[in-house]
Amino acid sequence: MISFKNVQTEWLGPVSFDAEKGGLIKVVAPSKEAAGEFFQVAAGLLAPHMGEVRILGEDIYAVTEEEYICLMSKVGLVMESGGLISNLLTCENVALPALFHRKKSLEQLETFTAQTLQALGLDADQGREIMATAPNELRPFQGKVVRMIRAMAMEPELMIYEEIAGGLRDGDRANVIQLAMTFHRRSEDRISMFVTYDESTLKSISASSHIALEAVDRGTGV
Repeated sequence: MISFKNVQTEWLGPVSFDAEKGGLIKVVAPSKEAAGEFFQVAAGLLAPHMGEVRILGEDIYAVTEEEYICLMSKVGLVMESGGLISNLLTCENVALPALFHRKKSLEQLETFTAQTLQALGLDADQGREIMATAPNELRPFQGKVVRMIRAMAMEPELMIYEEIAGGLRDGDRANVIQLAMTFHRRSEDRISMFVTYDESTLKSISASSHIALEAVDRGTGV
């Protein structure tokens, strides 16, 4: 469902791996820059210098723009930061992709959001407060949770998380990882891939695959 074949970028040496349905993958990069670059390449946002990236059987850098949009509607991208539209409320950011791509109703989305927040220990009033907030006013933990809910509401076949647990207190870190793992287990075919440069933030995840990225030897100009 996702594969890298001899992929090389500015910060990363050749990367090759295949992840099949149901896989739980840790990708550990040698630096923050390398982790961010890997995430962008996997998301179809930054073409590699060489190699091939396939998602759900398609080379994401060889498809048309329309095909890319259709393909990526099946992928949940959870960025470390950003990724939300600043002039929309949080509730609008959460609802927009699922309304457009999955034709879900507002009632379905509101129920899913409320249940997810409740599972994190947030009551109805706290949930409504978060959803009525502008993205730039969210605290780090809230921002990560909102990005996760937004991606999960699409019921994607592949989830890709960028530094999902980085910069959080232990309790908040445990909560976001539990949320990710609970969602992963809802579909036996779903792949979840966690990208980080600090493996200690993901120590509670027992991955089926562990991919250690290598840095480019920048002294040689490769």
